[in-house]
Amino acid sequence: MSGPTDQTPRQQEEVQLLEAGMGKRTLTVMENASHDEIVSQLEEKYSKLKNLSGGWLCYKASGGHGQRKLNLITTESEGYNARLLKNMSVNGKHILYVVPLQERLETPLPHDAPEFERMAKSTCQKCGIIMPLQFLALHIKSSCNVEDASNTQILTLSE
Repeated sequence: MSGPTDQTPRQQEEVQLLEAGMGKRTLTVMENASHDEIVSQLEEKYSKLKNLSGGWLCYKASGGHGQRKLNLITTESEGYNARLLKNMSVNGKHILYVVPLQERLETPLPHDAPEFERMAKSTCQKCGIIMPLQFLALHIKSSCNVEDASNTQILTLSE
């Protein structure tokens, strides 16, 4: 999540989270992983967590579809561990949310950021920028300001 919240993201917010490098990721945690090992893996997948001040907590969504209420996953005395997260996610079948407590992490990353390295990419036909497919539709609709060459009319002046 991009900041403090008690609700799962709406579809538009999911795109913004993805652009900020905070979208859905699969994390494989060793059976006996400690809090520090889990934090290290999360920071590897979500580089913005490395510089986060103010902490974060894990939440899970209550049943249903669409935007739902988030419920805190309370830590054990040593923090989160693999057993706790495995139980709370029903062996990885349910999404867990990492929610910053005091900061917002919604600033978009450049499309060539390491967080997007493994995503499928395509090239915008208007401006030539290569970007993850998930961003291309939004880019074309809202932020690509290059005029399409096929629609440009050339005006020739003669004396």
